[in-house]
Amino acid sequence: MIPTMRVLAIEHLCAGALLGQVFEESLVRQGRAMLSAVLTDLRAADHEVVTILDGRLELTIGNVEVHTVYPADEPTVIFDRMVGEVDTTLVIAPETGDVLRDWMLRLERRNAPSLNSSSAAVLLCGDKLATSRHLTAAGVPTPMTVAADGWHTLGDQERYVIKPRQGAGCEHTFVCLRQDVEPLLAAGGDPRCTIVQPWVAGLAASVSAIVGRDGPRLLPAGEQTVTVDGQKMNYRGGRLPLEAALSRRAHDLAARAVAAVPGLAGWVGVDLVLGDEPAHDAVIEINTRMTLSYIGLRQLLEPGGNLAQALLDPAAPLSFAPGTVRFDAMGRCQLESCA
Repeated sequence: MIPTMRVLAIEHLCAGALLGQVFEESLVRQGRAMLSAVLTDLRAADHEVVTILDGRLELTIGNVEVHTVYPADEPTVIFDRMVGEVDTTLVIAPETGDVLRDWMLRLERRNAPSLNSSSAAVLLCGDKLATSRHLTAAGVPTPMTVAADGWHTLGDQERYVIKPRQGAGCEHTFVCLRQDVEPLLAAGGDPRCTIVQPWVAGLAASVSAIVGRDGPRLLPAGEQTVTVDGQKMNYRGGRLPLEAALSRRAHDLAARAVAAVPGLAGWVGVDLVLGDEPAHDAVIEINTRMTLSYIGLRQLLEPGGNLAQALLDPAAPLSFAPGTVRFDAMGRCQLESCA
């Protein structure tokens, strides 16, 4: 067991780093839900916990040292000071606009311990085009991915997916037929920041892993709830766990994806599609950040298990009770069955 630690845990939006900027409300709520869960778990494991919070938000978790910021403040200044006063830091942030990579660079420049992946791993996995090329070179199955201006090279597909080269949570992601690709691309922003993929049929799934020095600790795989409303793809949450046979396939593929990327650490999520047979399974992307699966998985833990403690201590015991849990895109959970 590791000794009690002093941990700085922040969530990018809750820390006020996007004051005055436009960001999807769903991501704000997701971030707040994940931050609250992590802070609760760290306190339950008797660690000292510090966070930075936008003054417009409230935090109801007891015994957490909160540093409040307002529009006139610069959260990164407070962050830099706090990093020198803690044992390690956990940053929850989206990949959009290199936000997460920038936080990691701040930590690395200070040689500060972190519970996150390296900035290089964040940069690679935050770029969906680069990720596709990297996984393909490593022999990991993934959809062919091209920049917007090269979508014709994908050939005549049943359907196409258009999404930001950087992004999180299905933001600005569309599914369309061939004749609708050009109109959607024309209506979007900079084509250099947009990618196109063939639609991959199958079950949308995800695997979360806690990655330490000895490799990944794969957690129960789950189904992702993804809808297509008109042409817009939307992430609605998920359901845990998958049935055993599908879970084994998901774990096998996720382990290959994680092994292919140097510098992964801490909480990593692998999104994938499970086809009608294993040969059709494919990795869609790798998230070098905490995902909403954290909230669902913690509901299934046997007494004594603590996901935040496992991030700090690879030897921490984790076991999951029989049952299923469903969670929505806001982080609200409902046990559908339990032992």
